[in-house]
Amino acid sequence: MRAQQNWCLSAILSLIFSLATALIFFWPVLAGSGNDGYLIIYCIYTAPVAVILGLWGLFYWQSIIAFTALLICASPLIYLRLF
Repeated sequence: MRAQQNWCLSAILSLIFSLATALIFFWPVLAGSGNDGYLIIYCIYTAPVAVILGLWGLFYWQSIIAFTALLICASPLIYLRLF
């Protein structure tokens, strides 16, 4: 059995890609930066990487950081569901 390791490489990379996904999504949506809605398309590149690495960090390393990254990555979906 593996010990809990919060700052594993997969959790750190997942956090980076999750923050990129949230930034790409929320910048044009919340900041209203003109016709930059096409940037949201780039979430399809960053979100899967964040989810795969986050799931690896969560289930293999039992990382809280990976769980946080998954929540950040899911924040655009939560936003779209609520608003």
